[in-house]
Amino acid sequence: MSQHAAIVAFFLQAPKERAIGPGVLSYSTRVYSVRHYRYVMLFYVASAILTGLVVQSACASLFAQFAIPDTRLLGLLDTSSVLSVLSAAGTFFGLLRHRRATKFVDDVVSELLRVVWPTRDETVRASTTVAITTIFTAALLAVYDLIWKNLADLVLFTNG
Repeated sequence: MSQHAAIVAFFLQAPKERAIGPGVLSYSTRVYSVRHYRYVMLFYVASAILTGLVVQSACASLFAQFAIPDTRLLGLLDTSSVLSVLSAAGTFFGLLRHRRATKFVDDVVSELLRVVWPTRDETVRASTTVAITTIFTAALLAVYDLIWKNLADLVLFTNG
C-alpha cells in the first residue's frame, strides 16, 4: 500500500472497517474504491480553505460588531485566525471520515472525466453567437423602449 493510500485509508476507516489495498476500503461486505483520491483530496483541501476563510471573516466581523478585541494568542495568531484554522482542520478531517461525501466526490470526478469538452473553435463559435445575440436583443429592446416612450409622450401630451 502506498503511503498516500495508507493515509487516506486511515482517515476513512470507521471502527469496523479495514484497508485491503491501495485506495480500496472494505465496509462490512461491500468494497469501496477511491479511484480518484488526488481529486478528492484536492476538493477536501479547497473545502477546508474556504471554510477557514468564511469563519475568519465571520469572526472578525462579529468581534468588530460586539467590540471584542481580536487578541493575539501566544504572540502568533489572532483569535479569529486560530478559530479559522481549527474549523478548516475540522472540516478537512470530518470530510475525510465521511464515507458518503468521499463516494460522492469520487463519483463526480468520474463523471467529469467522462465529459467530452468542446474544442477551442467550438467554444469561440458558441461564445460569439451568444455575444451577438445579446447585443441584438439589447438593441431591439432599446428601439422598442424608444418607440413606446415617444408613443406615450404623444398620447399623454408630455414633453418628457
